[in-house]
Amino acid sequence: MVSEYHVADGHKSAISHGRARIVQARKESISGSIHWKTKPIKKNRDGVHNKGSSPAAKRSCQGGTRRGAEWKLKPQNDIASLFPQDLFSEEPRDRPLLMGYGIGPALVERVGMMPCADPLIATGIGSILADALIGHRTGQATSFSLRKENYVGLSHYHPAMTYRVVKMAVDHLGWLDLIEIEKGKSWAKGGKGRQSRFWAGDLLLDLAGGHPILQPRKDAPLLVMKDGEKNLIPYRTTDRTIAMTRDIRAQNEVLASADIRLDADDVEWIGDGFVSIPNAVKHGPHQGDAITIRTDQTALRRIANNGSWNEGMRFYGHYAQSLPKTRRQQLTIGGMPVELLDFGASHPALLYGEYGLMIDGDPYDIHGIERGEAKLGLLILVNASNRHQGIEAMAGKLAEVETGRGETVVIRQDHRVRARAIFAAIERRHPTIAGSFCTGAGTKLQALESEIIAAVMRAARKQGIVTVPVHDEVVVATKEAGIMRDLMVEKWVSACGAFPHL
Repeated sequence: MVSEYHVADGHKSAISHGRARIVQARKESISGSIHWKTKPIKKNRDGVHNKGSSPAAKRSCQGGTRRGAEWKLKPQNDIASLFPQDLFSEEPRDRPLLMGYGIGPALVERVGMMPCADPLIATGIGSILADALIGHRTGQATSFSLRKENYVGLSHYHPAMTYRVVKMAVDHLGWLDLIEIEKGKSWAKGGKGRQSRFWAGDLLLDLAGGHPILQPRKDAPLLVMKDGEKNLIPYRTTDRTIAMTRDIRAQNEVLASADIRLDADDVEWIGDGFVSIPNAVKHGPHQGDAITIRTDQTALRRIANNGSWNEGMRFYGHYAQSLPKTRRQQLTIGGMPVELLDFGASHPALLYGEYGLMIDGDPYDIHGIERGEAKLGLLILVNASNRHQGIEAMAGKLAEVETGRGETVVIRQDHRVRARAIFAAIERRHPTIAGSFCTGAGTKLQALESEIIAAVMRAARKQGIVTVPVHDEVVVATKEAGIMRDLMVEKWVSACGAFPHL
């Protein structure tokens, strides 16, 4: 069922302009297909390029600084997201183009778009509009590639995920002023680049009435593989991928039928499954900001990194994973309160497990170092690909702590000196596993950890227990916590040969 959309009177002139562009597009259509045109560069009355309504443009026009107030930062729970470029990027990570949603017919009717003769392009248009609207809610742009070679085999994930469809759909929607587009920058050897990206234009937001019904794909891929640059890449179907897909589908059936809710009085429900959670960002320049999530996102998928099923492989997709820990504690399952069970210091514990050992005491109790610094430092050492990268990441986090809201993070030499001292103290505390530091072991440990979590969830399903995975954590109804602890220990010992650090 699709709801009606409402547009304020003050937006009618913008809508009329958009409809005029759409009518023009209809007149220029050839044999029922769209005639694509390049959108002219906009300039304001002073002849200066109009930067549109992107978060970056808003900051620039308003004199904002890095990570300005117009951009809502969505916290990253995955420590691997710090490497290599995200820690020092000027904006939060873009959403990749996923085509996991489409738009309802009511928005198609309001936009007044003529049905396209090519069903794949029509599907691509709907999916791109949906991704733009979701990105608006989460404060992110959506990234996409303009390189043909990056689309080879990607129709495996979505039939419209081809260079031809994406390029034509994005260009057309940009020409209609429904989305704003920023062309990417090439990757220089040893340097940085950026994929092209788009975000919802003001006209699209006006037409959508703020809260459009988005329709999730029923055939969304359950397994995703990415290369080292986070691009989607195809993979061969094997007995292993078939088994993993079957396992994810079984868990998704459990989650789809479960009554999992956020039981909190101070959250703001803003329609169509979106909920705004106040004071959700706990650290950094955006401390105290709200985040917006979709509570109808319950289906899980697993994402492999670096082109390997033995790296990454974490479960993603359930909205609970976007919640801070204090908010996850406010969830209910079947009307019952929940408990959050996790494997303490999972990555260091897995490294110790390779030697058949358990961690001796608290791994973050290190002389001369605050616990928070020790915890972050150990995680960075495990995930960093090399020493320099690790030091820069740690120094950046130390600098961020000293940075005020909306201010630019500046790394000084004393931050690097402190980072080196923290690393040296951690290595003295954990000499057994120090040889694995700064080797990029993190994604391989994630895969092993995820296999343990998958085994735990399979065992829980057999006993009729609903579980929600959050990386190394399992959310479960409090009444089932005792059984789940036993299952977690059993599966960890089976995989590692040593007991977990609970």
